[in-house]
This record gives sequence, C-alpha cells and structure tokens, in this order.
Amino acid sequence: MGNHWVAVNRILRYLQHTQYHRFNIHCSSSLLLQALTDSDWAGCIDDCKSTGCYAIYLGAALVSWSLKKQRTVSRSSTEFECKTLANAAAELTWILKDTTFDSHILFPLPISLHLVLGND
Repeated sequence: MGNHWVAVNRILRYLQHTQYHRFNIHCSSSLLLQALTDSDWAGCIDDCKSTGCYAIYLGAALVSWSLKKQRTVSRSSTEFECKTLANAAAELTWILKDTTFDSHILFPLPISLHLVLGND
C-alpha cells in the first residue's frame, strides 16, 4: 500500500508543477499534423500477441503517442496494421476536433494531415 501512495504523491507533485507548461508553435513553422505508426505482429514469444505504436506530431512538436500490446491475437500482420492505423486515425480526429474548438489554440494556416504506416 505504501508504494501506491508514493506513486500517487509523485503524480500529484508532477501535475502541480506542470500545470502551466505549454508548447509554442511559431507562425513560421509548418502545421503538418502527422501520425507515424508501426506494428510488431506476433512479436511476443509467450502469447503471440502484437504490439502497435504511433506518434503524432504537429510541426516539430510531439503532441500524442501510444504504445500498446494487443489484447487478442491477430490473424495476420495486415489485420493488425489496420488496427494500428485506425487507432492513430481516431487520435488524429480527436486532436483536430479538440484543437479546432479550443479557444487557447488558434491555427492561422490550414493544417496538412498525413498518416504514415511503418514497414519493416
């Protein structure tokens, strides 16, 4: 139980000290919203489950990322790559929706959107 309180305390301290952190994207920088994805089909030797990841950049700033081991076994690498792409596309959609209506983030230029699948 003590380890959990230490972890909770650390998280609360982190949130307290980072509540005013922001990242700036200068007007001259490109507003390319880009998701890079990769997957490792049946990469776990023990249970043959796959791992998928994506990183989303707005210009040069990393704004979101995910690395997850799949809960079920995929029948093919194509099936799992499609799942990874779908997760990245859903996150891109959420980011576009959230930043479009957020009064603190204004985009003076149109945003280009790229979704890239990593190959071995």
